[in-house]
Amino acid sequence: MRFLPIALLCFCFFFLGCREDENDSPKIALEITVVDASSSTSAKPQVLPSANATVYVYLSEEEARNQRPAYTGKTNNKGVLAISLPVKDRYFFTAENGNARSSKNGYAIMGIFESEDGLGYAAQQTPPAQLGGIILMDYNGDGLVNDLDKNRFRISSGFTLESVNKLTLYISE
Repeated sequence: MRFLPIALLCFCFFFLGCREDENDSPKIALEITVVDASSSTSAKPQVLPSANATVYVYLSEEEARNQRPAYTGKTNNKGVLAISLPVKDRYFFTAENGNARSSKNGYAIMGIFESEDGLGYAAQQTPPAQLGGIILMDYNGDGLVNDLDKNRFRISSGFTLESVNKLTLYISE
């Protein structure tokens, strides 16, 4: 009978004590700013900080597909959330505040058209590119935003963070 407690103790030490502690793994400090493009118009292209927006961070495509974020946080009154994440090859993000989301009809929102110059470089999209309008992500890079670019995970995008420690997520109604 003395063997069982010793075996259990060795098992716990070996399998639990030797695992890499996630708290000891390398981290990246990240500042996420969430801005709302809902009030942007051609007369006044603008984004406003989105206070109290919820940000979801997925550490893998599987987490994103299953809508199981590894981290959830709220932005402060300036629309900023500071977090520390384990270093990974790729991260997936989404944000929301009320009815405003970081995707529109299944397309990821990448920003707004702030100048006439930007309109000429944009992928063809519906609604058409216009000053103050939202920029939709052309996932496959073919110059057209269409059904092939719809995001099946309803996330902003998969991002690789190397030396970048700041990220802006755009939301819109």
